[in-house]
Amino acid sequence: MLTVEEAAEYVHARSVEQFRREVREGVWPKPHAKNSRPQRWRRAEIDRVLCPETKVPNDTDEELREMIDRELGL
Repeated sequence: MLTVEEAAEYVHARSVEQFRREVREGVWPKPHAKNSRPQRWRRAEIDRVLCPETKVPNDTDEELREMIDRELGL
C-alpha cells in the first residue's frame, strides 16, 4: 500500500497535486479506502495501469486483503 506521496513518486508525477488530479480524471485508480487517512493506493492496481499487458496479481485473496486492512486500520 502506498501513500499519496509514494504513489505520486512511483508514477513519476511532477507533484502530489498532479497525481490527485489524474486520479480524479481516471488516469490512476482511486485510493483503496477513500475515507481513510492517510489514503492508500494498492501498488498492484497502479501496476496494472502502467503495464496492462503484464499479468499482475490482483489481490483477490479476501483473507489476505482483510488482514492487510486490519493492520492498516481500514
